[in-house]
Amino acid sequence: MFICDLLFERAHDRGWNVTLTKTLHGVKNFLQDFLPGLQLSLTHSTISGCSDDQPASCELNTRGQPICKRLGAAVDFIVTDESMLEVAQWIVQYTPFDRLYFYGDDKPVHVSCGPDDKREVVIMKASKSDRSIPRVIKVETFLVL
Repeated sequence: MFICDLLFERAHDRGWNVTLTKTLHGVKNFLQDFLPGLQLSLTHSTISGCSDDQPASCELNTRGQPICKRLGAAVDFIVTDESMLEVAQWIVQYTPFDRLYFYGDDKPVHVSCGPDDKREVVIMKASKSDRSIPRVIKVETFLVL
């Protein structure tokens, strides 16, 4: 799983304090077994039941069907005392991913991996009514923000 192999190993090596803000509870347990000593906390564990909810990973519902039709896996996280723009740019530059949602330099980032491997970067901009409006941008554009 790329999240473990690249992102969280880097977090571990740098001593980053990572807070998972949305994922499966089992992902936190897996990461702590995979990288003992990783500073990791989980603020929200979820499976929404939504057919596009990649934090559900490849989990099956009670009928034996994938909860998320996209398959793959996703996690929302923030790194304490780090620029989330720099973290997100590193992910885009060095890791395989399906979608990355960037909400702001001081907000959690959402990153997913899956068979689509779209490498889609979505900037979430706040509107006047404080709703988030998605804007897909090119990887090259995101890397020079």
